[in-house]
Amino acid sequence: MMGCHRRRWSKILSYLVVAASISNVHCVAAFAPNSLSASSAPPTVRTIHQQRQQRSSNKELLHQSIMASTNQAIRGGGAVKATVSDADPAAKAKKIRISAFDSMRFFLILNIVLGHFVRFANPSEAILRTFSQHNVVVGAFFALSGYVAAYTSTENKQRLASAKLLETPKQTWILQRIFGYLPLHLVALAIFSPVFLYADVKYNGWFVASMHGLISATLTQAWFPQHAEVWNAPTWFLSSLNFCTAILPFALPPMAKLKKMDLRKTTAWLWVVYFLPKLGYLYDFNAWSLFEGILLSPKAHPNLAVFNMQRFSPLFCVAEVLLGAAACRLVMLDGADGEVVAPKTTPLSTLVRASLLIGTMVARGFQWIPEMSDMLYRSVIFLPLFLQLLMAVHRNTVRGASGGGTDPLVQFLSHPWLVALGNLSFPIFIVHGPIGQIFYKKIIATKLFGKVLVGPGNFGFYLLSVVAAAFVMQKMSLTSTMAKPSTYTYRYLPCLVAVSQLLVLTLGLSSPLPKFELPKLPQFSFPNLSIKPTNNARAKELEDELILAIEDQGSRLANSDRIEYLVTQLESMRGASIADPAIAQEIYGRWRLLYTTNADTSSPIQRKAVDTQAFPIYQDILLNDSDQLVVKQVVEFSSSFKLSVDALASTSAYPLAELTNRKSTGKVLGLNILGVSLVGDEAQPDPERANSRIDFVFDEGNFAFQNNVKIPYPVPFRFPLLRDWVKGWIDITWLSDRLRISRGNKGTTFVLVKEE
Repeated sequence: MMGCHRRRWSKILSYLVVAASISNVHCVAAFAPNSLSASSAPPTVRTIHQQRQQRSSNKELLHQSIMASTNQAIRGGGAVKATVSDADPAAKAKKIRISAFDSMRFFLILNIVLGHFVRFANPSEAILRTFSQHNVVVGAFFALSGYVAAYTSTENKQRLASAKLLETPKQTWILQRIFGYLPLHLVALAIFSPVFLYADVKYNGWFVASMHGLISATLTQAWFPQHAEVWNAPTWFLSSLNFCTAILPFALPPMAKLKKMDLRKTTAWLWVVYFLPKLGYLYDFNAWSLFEGILLSPKAHPNLAVFNMQRFSPLFCVAEVLLGAAACRLVMLDGADGEVVAPKTTPLSTLVRASLLIGTMVARGFQWIPEMSDMLYRSVIFLPLFLQLLMAVHRNTVRGASGGGTDPLVQFLSHPWLVALGNLSFPIFIVHGPIGQIFYKKIIATKLFGKVLVGPGNFGFYLLSVVAAAFVMQKMSLTSTMAKPSTYTYRYLPCLVAVSQLLVLTLGLSSPLPKFELPKLPQFSFPNLSIKPTNNARAKELEDELILAIEDQGSRLANSDRIEYLVTQLESMRGASIADPAIAQEIYGRWRLLYTTNADTSSPIQRKAVDTQAFPIYQDILLNDSDQLVVKQVVEFSSSFKLSVDALASTSAYPLAELTNRKSTGKVLGLNILGVSLVGDEAQPDPERANSRIDFVFDEGNFAFQNNVKIPYPVPFRFPLLRDWVKGWIDITWLSDRLRISRGNKGTTFVLVKEE
């Protein structure tokens, strides 16, 4: 038994060595069917030559097998020629290539790319919502993967799996497909490792960063719901696809034996098993109308871990793959023995389904239909429509090939240019995340460019960079390194990896880099065609809920998950907030503090003052006699006794030259005396919120009594050595005519209401 296991693992290791094509070393002895035993006679020159020829032949056969599986896994449509036995050439119906699937893959990838980064192009709210449905669209990739796997591994008009699937050892079948996409993933990790490591080590340290690198390299991150998007975030999909691929050689043969009636029953049960966990999530957290794709802050979600389980867990994703496989088998059995002929299809069959698919997504984005959770829309509307579209495209492609008429939509999707873009889609998928981090991840972009590269022009440059990088990788044969990599790949790929490693050493995780600007591109704005340009009614409801939740809390100083959720909900509704809040007229006047988080970084004096419910606390934002902007913090102990601490403030409307960036965190001998501030890259304003920051420096404070008697506050704000320590800022993340939400430089969140 142990010997059997050793031979099995030795064989798997041999596949890995050859498939990776790392070097030209010959296969290990486990590949040779007549390996020499320990008791064998010494090999002759002739014997050695024969063994080398045998190993070379095995290696060539494996290369060909993996090349075929790579083309299937990456280009997907794959459709390939049927495996026809010479002994029975007419037994199996011929399969045609469904090129439309390739271009469909490109449009899906484009939607994913836009969903991840289009918000940095400053689009209208409706455009942002329309293209922020990547949590929905990713389900189409799993369904398409299952559809293509069934098409290439089962027989047309017959209830049986292909000979290749049945005769190939399951572990070999699985490895061939996984190694169709693994090399490019590993190359991207290596090349962009400076980007991933710089941010990860900065925030989490080397040990955690190395663990993140390990689960990314081994494609196991999808099993960790809260860490599935570490490093190259979109590749969590490949992690889940690994598990789904491992299931397929066990699931496809019995599925191939089913009649259409049994397939429909299987499809129904698969959908029930697929939908029930999502129903539980929707019900338990009242997430029926939660548009998860536009919640830019993880804290805005009522339970992020459960939501991540729904979208990342391979156990849930495998149902979508099997649904795709079942849909494919329903089409492949058209006209089989004991089955009805193919349903009559027309060009409207594809056009109507495609229109419904796109129309419902646009309607969600422009709020023409009631709000609906991503998970609800994906499982109940999007996935069934997408599967029906795949089946219609499949049938109309077959009908057109047999002289039954052409489908304009299928012809359009089969255009060579779109098919070429489809073949480029997998490299685009791999590189768009790392390049997006260079452009838009705050800690990286500010290190390289001095700012995050927002705006439509920079976004266009980002898209061009992604396509160019994907094209280069494709030309270097990185998408097919499982087969025979080009000499170009062998020559220059190690150089790219080595340069990336030298770059991370050069960075040193702390050294400054020269700032440079990207070329200026023409700017444009996205039109807003939404029926609801702002969602003021919903915003008012959230404000009411927030005020009520704070009143129920009973304490002004607390850390409440419910309050934080409502705060981030309001912050995400940027279209309903007053624009340019730091310089808007509504910001001026008296604001009363309702709630603040209990941050360890705030000063002990501040926490003690805020925690005392007996005294109201106000913040006055006004202009003094010298036309300087002033922010006053006022604590009213009684009608005749109050504490007032004044700060000189600066905005783009009222700039103050003294207010340069703070350099010190404020710790004294490692102790928190006056509060601990964010500094450096972490203290940069949010580039997506224009004119939202008020910088300030505390200038004086007094205890005021009746008859204008004042006692100075016992902190020398104007003392030169302390001047940097008393600088700060507040970012206004929500502003209406009655409520303001701000986040301060010490990591504290404030909720205030406007006083008459």
